[in-house]
Amino acid sequence: MPLIGMFHYRAKPDKVSRAYNYASVAKMEGIEFFFFSSKGVNLKTKTILGLAYEDGNWIEKEYPYPDVVMNVVGPKTKKQIEIYQELKKLIPFTSFPVGTKLSIYKRIEKGKLFVKYLLPFARIKKPIDALIFLNHHSQVILKPIDGKHGNNVLYIEKDNEMFIVKEKEKIKKMNRLDLLDYISDLLKDNRILLQKYVLCRRKTGDPYDIRLHLQKDKDGKWLNTIIYPKIGLKGKIATNLDQGGQITSIDSFLFEEFEDDYFNIKRYLELFSLQFAKHFESLYNHEFDELGIDIGIDENKKIWIYEVNWRPGHLYIQSITAYNAVMYAYHIANQKRGGYKDERIKIK
Repeated sequence: MPLIGMFHYRAKPDKVSRAYNYASVAKMEGIEFFFFSSKGVNLKTKTILGLAYEDGNWIEKEYPYPDVVMNVVGPKTKKQIEIYQELKKLIPFTSFPVGTKLSIYKRIEKGKLFVKYLLPFARIKKPIDALIFLNHHSQVILKPIDGKHGNNVLYIEKDNEMFIVKEKEKIKKMNRLDLLDYISDLLKDNRILLQKYVLCRRKTGDPYDIRLHLQKDKDGKWLNTIIYPKIGLKGKIATNLDQGGQITSIDSFLFEEFEDDYFNIKRYLELFSLQFAKHFESLYNHEFDELGIDIGIDENKKIWIYEVNWRPGHLYIQSITAYNAVMYAYHIANQKRGGYKDERIKIK
C-alpha cells in the first residue's frame, strides 16, 4: 500500500496542528501516514525514523522511504536543507514554489491569457523609476519583491507636485527630492516593486480582498476548497490576518456588498479561480498541490489579481484543507507506483 510521509523542520509533531489533521484524515481513509524530520532520515539505509499517530499518541517507528513526501514547510538549517534535497532526488514531493511576486507577474504577463486581470507593475531598480511609474499611475502600492504577510507594504499617491506616503498608521507628505531619498533608503535593504492601486473597499470603508483557495483532489484535478474575504481595519493598507484583518463568510459578504448580484459574482469567482489555476500551472514545469489567489473587485465589478501564493495555509482553514491535501498525496503516491489502485485499509 502507498506510504505517505509528512516532512517538518520540527522534530516532534506536538505543536504542528497539520500533523494531527493529516494523520486523522489518513486514519479515516485507511492510508498509512507518518510524520518525520531530517533527524530521523538515514540516507545510507534509505530508512526514516518517523512518528505514527495511534490511539491518541505519537509512536516512533522505522519506515522505508515513503512513496510521497508532503512538504508542507521547508527546511531551516543547512543540515536540514542537505537531507531535504537528497530526499527530493528520490521521492516525489507534493508542494512546489511559485516564485517571487515579480516572477509571478512576469509569467502571467508572458502567458497573455490572464494579463488583462493583472495590475500594472514595475520593478524599481533606482529611485527615478518610482517617479516615472507615478507619472503614469497616481496611486500605487509599494511592496518588497520577496515580502510576506503584507509586511513593509506602502501606499504612495501623487498629489500635484507632492507625494503622500502611507505606511501603516503613519502618513508623510514629501516633495520630489524627499521621495527620491526615501526610495533610495528602501532600496538599500529591499528589492521592491510598484503596483497600480485599485480601490477595493466595503461600503463601510474597510479595505478587503478575496482569497480564492484551490487544491488538487484525489484525482489530481483542481477544485475550489474555500473562497473567503479578508477584511482589513479602516485606514489600513493591508488586509493580512496577522495585522488585524478578519475573515468572514463569502455569502454574507457578497450579499452585503453586491446585494442581488451576489450569486452571479460568487459563480464568477468560482469559475475564474479554476480557469486561472489551470492556466497558471501551465506556465511552470511542475504541478502544484494548492494555490491561494488574492484578488480585488473594483467599482465596475472587474477582477484584479493582487498575488498568487504558495502554501496558502492558515489555522482557520487547516481542518478544511486537510482531506484534499492527504488525498492528493495519495494520488501522487499511486502515480509513482504505476497507476491508481485503491489499497486503502477498510475501516470496519
